[in-house]
Amino acid sequence: DGVGKVSTETAGDKGDAGSAASADSTDDTGSLLGGRKQRNSTSTDTLYGGPPQMSVKLAHSVAVHNTVIVTWANFALLDFILSWVEHLEKLGYSNFLVGAMDLDIGKALVSQGIPCFAMYPIEVQQSDAGSTHLAWGGESFHKMGRQKITLASMFLDAKLSLLLVDGDVAILGDVLPYFARYPEA
Repeated sequence: DGVGKVSTETAGDKGDAGSAASADSTDDTGSLLGGRKQRNSTSTDTLYGGPPQMSVKLAHSVAVHNTVIVTWANFALLDFILSWVEHLEKLGYSNFLVGAMDLDIGKALVSQGIPCFAMYPIEVQQSDAGSTHLAWGGESFHKMGRQKITLASMFLDAKLSLLLVDGDVAILGDVLPYFARYPEA
C-alpha cells in the first residue's frame, strides 16, 4: 500500500521527531489547542535528508490531549500544505503532522521544521501514489485514497484520537472542542 508500518521505537531510538513537544494544557477559554510554539528542526532519515518513518514516539511527541491532526501530500501540493500549516499555527495548534508522500516534499517540510513523517519506504523515496499532481479519479488518486485508510489505522493503533484532514482544507477555528463534545463525530 506504500505507507510504512508504525514503529514502536522508544526514547533514544532513531524515530525521534525532534519537533515541538506537546503541551497538555488548555488555554483560558478551555480550548484544546496546543499553544503557539516555535518550530524546532525535525530529525531526518539521515540517509536521504527526508523525514523519519512514522513511529508511536513521533505521534505522541506532537499529541495534545492524546489528539493529533494529520494531513498528507506529495511535492505537487506543497503550497497547499504550507497554507494548511500556517492556518493551524495561527490558531495556536501544535499537535499536527504532515505525511510526506515523496522525498521532495519531505525535504521541504524538514527544512522548514514542520513536523512530518515519510509515507514511503525510505529506499524508494516516494509512495505508490507518486509525486505528481493526483488527478481526480485516476489510478494514483485511488491509491492515495487507500493510503488514507492505512494512515488512519497507524494513528489509531498508536492509541491516539485523530483528525484526518485533506491538505486543501483550511481549518479556520478551534474544531477540537466540537469533537470532544461529540466523540461519535
